[in-house]
Amino acid sequence: MSEKIGVYFDASSIAEFFNLDDLIQGVQQKWDTLCPIVKTLPCAASEKGKQEIEADIQAASLDAVCICGSSPRVDWEFFNFGNTILVERVNLREQCGFAFKNPDTAQSNEKTPQLLLSMATDYINMGIVKLQKSVPPEKEPVEATRTVLVIGGGWTGLTAASSVAERPTEKKNLPSVQSSLRRAGKLRIKNILKGLATNASKMF
Repeated sequence: MSEKIGVYFDASSIAEFFNLDDLIQGVQQKWDTLCPIVKTLPCAASEKGKQEIEADIQAASLDAVCICGSSPRVDWEFFNFGNTILVERVNLREQCGFAFKNPDTAQSNEKTPQLLLSMATDYINMGIVKLQKSVPPEKEPVEATRTVLVIGGGWTGLTAASSVAERPTEKKNLPSVQSSLRRAGKLRIKNILKGLATNASKMF
């Protein structure tokens, strides 16, 4: 379970929708020592942004990172800090900023309406709790069978058998099941028909 979580707000993605200082203050007040690093990055999905996160991981011994900004469908592989660091992406841009429609028809002078701030806070808290309750997956050895059964001795079956036979394994067990006594399937029939057509053309 994560004990030190760094929370980062991507200004390039969400600054137009939120007062980021309000979001930072909300995380600090609720989570305190669980989130020793809470800050805004001008652009999280940049080399400079990633280097700053990596520096915080080393300096504060973070074991998880929560990045609040754009959809996790983009830049997921970019935010990879090793197998021991959990990463959670909180989508505040599409799921909050773009999706929000203020039910109050009156114009508000606030940059972040209270309802939008509450929505964002809920998403952020869910992301932090998810990291708090998660552990890095452990790699477990899987005992796999080395026997491959090829059904059919046609072109596909022969190709599959050839591909398996070429793999550099210590032992191979490659049984093949074929309905007829002769292999090659439609490929053999095609060659037979081709031969018959050639012989027929010679007769006329």
